[in-house]
Amino acid sequence: MSDRTKGAALEKRVQLYLQTNGYLVDRARSSVVWVPNKQGGRFPVSRRVDFFGAFDLIALKRQRPVRLVQVTTSDSRSHRRAKVSDALAGFYPGTTYAVQVWAWGRTVSRGWGFSVDDLRDDGWELDTDFVRSKDAPSPRRGQPNNY
Repeated sequence: MSDRTKGAALEKRVQLYLQTNGYLVDRARSSVVWVPNKQGGRFPVSRRVDFFGAFDLIALKRQRPVRLVQVTTSDSRSHRRAKVSDALAGFYPGTTYAVQVWAWGRTVSRGWGFSVDDLRDDGWELDTDFVRSKDAPSPRRGQPNNY
């Protein structure tokens, strides 16, 4: 499985989990970028464009803060937190929105699942939540991809 395919599958898991918990979720979409080639011409390439340059998902729920979500694996967790912090550049979450990094991985005590880190005014609060694998099931083959 390629990194791109794995990333899309993890994003879909988080999207389905949030939707089953009453959130309206939108995922960053691909757009076409024209890249120059060696012959002087150009050719189209499909490239994902994150929300605000850092977020894979935006989740809305009535009377809850808007969730800006970056999905990653536990190996890339610190890199993604830095990416999100750089993208926000001083705009810290308040009562109207929440910034989260969901990292897929395995722990000895909890098994497979997503560890959720939240950005606060004074920095990152790690492991504020853990969503077990069985609570965020992977999309089944043949299931529509509501991108």
